[in-house]
Amino acid sequence: MRQGIRTVVALETQDMEEAIVKARKLQEQPMLLAPEEARLEVKGFIEYKLKHNEYSRFSAENKSLTLYRFVKGQGARKLDQITTAHVQKFYESEIERVTESTAQGYILTIRSFFNYLVGERKVLRSNPATTVKMKEWDYGHRVKFCTPEDRDLLLNGLTTVPTAILLPETVAMLGFVLHAGFESGLRRNEIIEARPEWFGLKMKSMRVQQTDTFVPKDREARPIPLTDSFIRFLKNYPFSGKWCIAPEVERGKSRYRYDFISPFKKYLAYLGQKTGKDFSWVTPHVMRHTFASILIQNGESLTKVSIWMGDDPRVTRRHYDAASPDPLTIFVSSQGTDVIEGLKLADTIGLMRSPVTAVALGLVEGAGILLLAMATKRIVYPSAILSTAGLWDLPFLHPTVRPGMGLHRASRTGDRLDLQVADRMRELVVNSGGKLPSFLADPDAEPQLFDASAAIRVGLADAIIDGPLRLLKKPKINLHAKPGNYPQL
Repeated sequence: MRQGIRTVVALETQDMEEAIVKARKLQEQPMLLAPEEARLEVKGFIEYKLKHNEYSRFSAENKSLTLYRFVKGQGARKLDQITTAHVQKFYESEIERVTESTAQGYILTIRSFFNYLVGERKVLRSNPATTVKMKEWDYGHRVKFCTPEDRDLLLNGLTTVPTAILLPETVAMLGFVLHAGFESGLRRNEIIEARPEWFGLKMKSMRVQQTDTFVPKDREARPIPLTDSFIRFLKNYPFSGKWCIAPEVERGKSRYRYDFISPFKKYLAYLGQKTGKDFSWVTPHVMRHTFASILIQNGESLTKVSIWMGDDPRVTRRHYDAASPDPLTIFVSSQGTDVIEGLKLADTIGLMRSPVTAVALGLVEGAGILLLAMATKRIVYPSAILSTAGLWDLPFLHPTVRPGMGLHRASRTGDRLDLQVADRMRELVVNSGGKLPSFLADPDAEPQLFDASAAIRVGLADAIIDGPLRLLKKPKINLHAKPGNYPQL
């Protein structure tokens, strides 16, 4: 009963014992949410994310629209009555309207919202979006970028544009846009909000930083080296006001202070007609990806590129290095920082095309078990002991984790990481045909211990190896080569 009204709740199981357990939990904890509160909960969630610097203003706006559309689609259904089937139905309806990657992004947002209701607000018992089944999507190959030749063609083609198509001042403005995108990797709004004081020509660097009208996506200022080409352009660029482009336009209520897309597309159409090439697919984000991909192809460090891009290094690796054929060997044990360092790679292992070998040494606990299960090749030493203790206490696997357990993920990648790892674990169990123990996909399973032989028997490992570590060769990858056009910061 709720406020004198009988309420029916689906237990979502045909197993009588499981139904009894779920029913008792429902009796012990009252239902706390009413349908009219849904929009307020969404508003509170967005405010929470903004307060903790997890969403930018643009992200908050986009995710609000997604959540309001989802809540509206539930009709009179209360938030505590929404099941996995309801979220699944929303996902299936969305993939008929938008691309697969966009639909999956919506589900990640919904999942994050319910995590907030479970973990922060504590008004729900579980997250119905956790087990939504989505199509396998290749995040590693969706990035588009220009070749160096096409980039140069786009940068140099502005000098040929007739005034009948674009006025000289518009051509100059587009020159800044193209250099900022192709040679500094700025986002669309960063180009629009760029200020003259960001640029230090003598130091050959620029600094994206907060202003009275702009906050960086990750809330942190970041340095970017300036190319010689960009410096030459800036020395002749007519800085004439508060902003680098359209300084006469003040910020209003629109999403962007000023939008250069119309003349940008006009220029692409002109150049395409002149050269016989199709440039219609080039966008500000393509310019940004081009900046990163060319740097990495020239041997620049992934870490440095991620700093200049303002991205998490794992995101940069997934976008630009996921197809590397080089083998990767991970040594894991509970000694030192092996497990923690290995756990940092957990979100990339399931996506990387590299053959991954995980070697278990000594006592390997929760995070090591996770890495071992995900690896392409899984090897244990005879003395290794595998313990599942702590596996589901890792903060991205269990909604009621004890404070201080496991590795605390970065807020920008947490939800996607959570989904990838949990789905990967279930996939491992299913694809093994029952060989892998089901506790890997069961957060309520009791901890277990396995020696090397037992690990082979249950499918946690493929082989026992006895010999010097030199038998396992690590790849020699030069991540520190420096392209000559970029100065060191």
